[in-house]
Amino acid sequence: MIKGSIEVQQQRIVEDFRLFAGDDQAICNYVMELGEAMAPLDSADRVDAYLLPGCLARVWLVVRCKDGRLFVKGDSNAAIIKGIIALFVEVFSGQLVTDVLNCDLFFPEEIGLNRLLSLRRGGGLTEMWRRIQATAKDFLGKE
Repeated sequence: MIKGSIEVQQQRIVEDFRLFAGDDQAICNYVMELGEAMAPLDSADRVDAYLLPGCLARVWLVVRCKDGRLFVKGDSNAAIIKGIIALFVEVFSGQLVTDVLNCDLFFPEEIGLNRLLSLRRGGGLTEMWRRIQATAKDFLGKE
């Protein structure tokens, strides 16, 4: 399957979540199911260097760049956060680094994640986005 642009991937997520029509419990359950379906993180990547700071849960987010593309994988001990990682993987993994840096992140707001997460867990979402952007910027700076 050919992956669409970042905007297309985000729009697909927004469309998928419209099925829940604001049912917060159904949204949470679906996000947790996405996390359960995600491939497990290698034990070699479960190191402190990949832990996100300031998160209520333990969150490993591995972001790497190769051949001008960004790749994301991760894990968490919190089911909802693991599901959010799965959404970030779906949107950003395999995308061009330059596209990552030039995109607007809109799916979390549009599907209601910001509303559903506590302030501390919402900060984790922000930290995920920061790490993705920082890795992309670092990669372009090394080219």
